[in-house]
Amino acid sequence: MKRITQGIMMLVAVSTLSLAACDKKDEAAGDKDKKETADADKPSLRLSNDTEECRNALKCCEAMVSAEKGSATPEDINLSCSGVGMADSDDLCKEFKKGFTMALEAGGKPVPDACK
Repeated sequence: MKRITQGIMMLVAVSTLSLAACDKKDEAAGDKDKKETADADKPSLRLSNDTEECRNALKCCEAMVSAEKGSATPEDINLSCSGVGMADSDDLCKEFKKGFTMALEAGGKPVPDACK
């Protein structure tokens, strides 16, 4: 009798764990959807000074990379725009943005709206 009781207890424990795992999987799928929409609002590069001015400078840099290379891969953005990511003030971000605009103009490429 004791063995049957232990067997039943084991089945109950395994069933409970299975149900808990299914619930977590559903929650994780929902969290992933929320994270993807939140990631769409985040800049492509971590900014030391996460202000509107620096986000605009980063958008300008991304547009410059796209204009120069035809597409902007994460590696291209990391290599070309890391200065904006490390900028510690709005003034420095403005200077980077001005530099990106000048680089586009010097290359004879149209200046994207993100850089104006």
